[in-house]
Amino acid sequence: MEEATCSFSDDNLVGKGGFDRVYKGTLRSGEVVAIKKMELPAIKVAEGEHEFRVEVDILSRLDHPNLVSLIGYCADGKHRFQELVKGKWIGRRGSKWHSELQSIKYEN
Repeated sequence: MEEATCSFSDDNLVGKGGFDRVYKGTLRSGEVVAIKKMELPAIKVAEGEHEFRVEVDILSRLDHPNLVSLIGYCADGKHRFQELVKGKWIGRRGSKWHSELQSIKYEN
């Protein structure tokens, strides 16, 4: 993930939420992806890691054309990478999570 994002360079930052940042990354295969990096305060680490693992489990089971695909995640529980959708909003307006999620838009 470090290599794909040039060490999480601010030049690759495409969005941020309450406890995470989303970076544009390029895998060795050349595929451009969105990489979500958790940044939790120490008091929230255990809770955040549990929620992250649940989210990865759920995303790995979903397959729908209107959802971004989970491509993989890092075993340390702090990184997830998924499709980077150019020119489209990522997130769901009107969902109960909308206040906690930050929709991001990436334009080339």
